[in-house]
Amino acid sequence: VFVTEVDESDGLFVAIHPTIGVLNNIGRDHLGTYHTLQGIKESFKRYILQAESAVLAIDDVNVRALASELPSALKVGVHSDADLRAVNISHYHFHTTFDLRYHGEDVAHVFLPAPGDHNVRNALCAIGAASLAGVPLADAAGAIADFQLPKRRFQLLEENGVTVVDDYAHLPEEIEVTLQAIRSGWTNRRIVAVFQPHRYTRTQAIGSEFGEAFRLADTVVVTPIYPAYERPIPGVTSQRIVDSINRSTGNDPLLIHDKDEVLSFLKSYIEPGDFIISFGAGDIWTVTTSLSRFLEEGTFCAA
Repeated sequence: VFVTEVDESDGLFVAIHPTIGVLNNIGRDHLGTYHTLQGIKESFKRYILQAESAVLAIDDVNVRALASELPSALKVGVHSDADLRAVNISHYHFHTTFDLRYHGEDVAHVFLPAPGDHNVRNALCAIGAASLAGVPLADAAGAIADFQLPKRRFQLLEENGVTVVDDYAHLPEEIEVTLQAIRSGWTNRRIVAVFQPHRYTRTQAIGSEFGEAFRLADTVVVTPIYPAYERPIPGVTSQRIVDSINRSTGNDPLLIHDKDEVLSFLKSYIEPGDFIISFGAGDIWTVTTSLSRFLEEGTFCAA
């Protein structure tokens, strides 16, 4: 069995004809390639219709829209019309549990060593794909307990009184579900989010959509845009995201123009019990990595 993640950024993924295709979500990204959300949806539709069998995560509205064209697809999610469904979801710090149901019948109790509803959906997709490959559902569900998050996906860097996590999320919906996971598992923590926007073109296209994504953070720090080899676009700066957050939440994010200054701010600002998370596809991880080294010196007592 060959398993691969398909990258849609340049549109070439439609050349792949998978035996089992999995669609987790369809979002408004890579607009330099597709121009519109409709263009993205059409490409994903073409891709999934080429699969011999398919898993559709129907909690996502754009994926759900394809279900009528793929009546034989295995539908997974938390909604009652999913074929393979997660119920009785419980959130803890770095793990989640749920009961797995298939067409209304309980199959297994699942231990998922990752936080958040979005990772529950990821697990359902993996279990569903394994079942289509011939693995019994109960066996696939049990294997989820051995899952390990990859680097830069809710990567724990330090937990010495202050929890420090780095995450690759750089789109509004990704940031929002990650902050929801923190609020679900760490209910009484002060959340400090540090965000490095990624690419000028992306900030130009969807910069105004980031405001609502940060509504669950108590403090937000925004850095300059990570260019990823792009040239600056006149008038496109991180201020666009700062203004969006302010309009949506009423909070005043801090715009700090240098990563060393961000680190200095965090060192002076954080308190025992805080949850610090860095977001971005660039090099913002260097800030939280340096912060974790600072905390290893024992400045804070365990919370």
